This record gives sequence, C-alpha cells and structure tokens, in this order.
Amino acid sequence: MTITLRQESAAGASTKNSTLTYAELDNTIIDLLQNKILPIQIDANSGSVKVGEAQSNGVFTITGGTNITTAVTEDSAGNANLSITGTTFMANLTDDGSPQLSASLDVNGQSIVSVSNGDINITPNGSGKVVLDGLNYPTADGTAGEYLVTDGSNNLSFQSLAIVGGTDITVTQPDSSGAFSIAFSGSAGISDVVSDSTPQLGGNLDVNSNDIVSVSNGNIDIQPDGTGKTNIKNMTYDENIHTITYGSNITPEPTDGPIQQILLTGSVNFQGFATEIEGATITLVITQDGTGNRTFAEDLDSAGRMLFAGGTQTLSTAANAIDIMTITFIGGIYFASLSTNFS
Repeated sequence: MTITLRQESAAGASTKNSTLTYAELDNTIIDLLQNKILPIQIDANSGSVKVGEAQSNGVFTITGGTNITTAVTEDSAGNANLSITGTTFMANLTDDGSPQLSASLDVNGQSIVSVSNGDINITPNGSGKVVLDGLNYPTADGTAGEYLVTDGSNNLSFQSLAIVGGTDITVTQPDSSGAFSIAFSGSAGISDVVSDSTPQLGGNLDVNSNDIVSVSNGNIDIQPDGTGKTNIKNMTYDENIHTITYGSNITPEPTDGPIQQILLTGSVNFQGFATEIEGATITLVITQDGTGNRTFAEDLDSAGRMLFAGGTQTLSTAANAIDIMTITFIGGIYFASLSTNFS
C-alpha cells in the first residue's frame, strides 16, 4: 500500500511529499489518536467517565427511567440535541420523606382527605398558628364547657360562658358534660304583658275559666281595624244596668252600657248622646216617680234630628209607670222607638 501526502499545513503531519514508510505512517496515526482525538469527560453527582479515547469507553448513553424518555436529534447545523420528556416524575408523595412546598399548594378543586377514619393534623411549629380564612386559632384545646370567641382582630381563644339568672331564675353552671341548668322558681308563665307595647297572639287566647276584666272602672274595648267586624259567638249577657242621675237635661253616654235607666223626678229634655258614635244604641228604661206626669222631650236643635216610630213620643203619666225607649244614632239622626205602660 502506498500513501502519498499532498498537504503539510496540519501540525503533526508528515512533511514528506513522497511515499511514506511504515514507520512514518504509524507515527502519523499515533499523533492522530494521542493529540488530535481528545476524550470527553462526563461528571455526575456520582462517578466520572471519559468517552471518545481509543481503548476506553466509546459510547455515552442516556437512558430514561420510569415515566421518562430520552431522544437525540441532529439539527441543520450538525449539533446534537438531547430531549428529556416525562409525565410524572414522582408517582407518590410518600416517596419524599420530608416534603416541602416551594410555592402555594393549589388543591385545584380537590380536597385533602384521609382514609380509614384517620385524623388530619395540621400542627404549626412552636408559637406558630393555624390560620384559616384570616382567623388565628388557639394552639391548644380549651377546658370542658369553654367556647371559641374572637377579639375582633382575627384572634380566637377559648372562653367560659357565664350565665346569670334573674328574678325567679336560677342558673347552675356546666356539669361534667358542659350542660347548663336553668330553673324557674316563680309562677308558671309571665306575670303580665305590660312590657309588650304591641302584643300579638300566636294562637287562640284561652281564658282558662277566668274573665277579661279591667280596673278602676276602665272600659274594655274591642276595636277591629278598618272594615273588620267584632264577631261574638254563643254570647250570654250579664249586663250591668247603668243609672243616669236625673237632670232636666240629659246626654246619655253610649259607652256607659247599652241598657240604662232613669227615675224621673221631673220632666226631662233629651239633648243627644254625649258621644255621637255611628250606630250607637241605648235602651233607656224610664220610670215615673210616685207623682207621675213627668214628660220627655227632645231638645237637640232646630233641625228636628230625632224621629220616633209612629210619631209616638208621649210617656205614660201614671205614678211609677215604666216605659222603654230605644234610641239609635245613624247618619246624624236619632231614631227612637217607645214602648209604654209596662205593667
């Protein structure tokens, strides 16, 4: 075999422009291997390897592992590009014996749960606090019967609940289970409703065989609103008869009662109701005294506002005679019906 060199610019090459001897060819190849082809040293966390040198490791292989793949490509410039791809680099958090977050943990719409009825413990170190929604929870549990209370500045603490009784009310503080006992030693129910200025019934009022009464001769008014009506069912009467003190001029008051009486010791003039309430009605029992001949006349005004059934308005004149007159006020007119000589 004959090798002839045509160039000599490269360092280490033979400068001879003629046929090489075997020794000259060997020297050229040795120079190529020792001086021109240099090894690549690859270092890792563990181990160091040189590749590319004759009689040494010749191939550098990068192989993927679980869920990791590798690929080597050559670009248009002749450069080698290594791609490492993977889906999940750590299959379970259990693979990390002391995991630490490098950023906020996004639960991504999921929850932190336990299995087998296990607890979920969140324990801060030292004086650290567990902060939930801006609230600072105590680091230790309270005592039995205590409850969580806030100071208004996002700090929660355990406090005891103090309940103080009042009139006829005794409070026993919590027992071993944390329960309070409240006992009322007064009479059953409330003593009155005067403290409620707008009382309303939540059900039917049961008088329980008692009466609705007033004091100091006070009236008992039942007043429906607007067009509402007062409905009284199964009504029985136990009416007090109001006595009108005789006077030559009388103005009966309807609110004194629907049945009133007067003993005439002289003639009398009717001057209308003291309170002209639409629909007000009085049944007036008129009794002559022992003399008799006492008269009844209307003295309202000149408008003739009192009308008598059948035009009859003359009383019985006998001594001790009894007449009954019913008077109703409607639309500004007094309508009267007289029944005479009850005997």
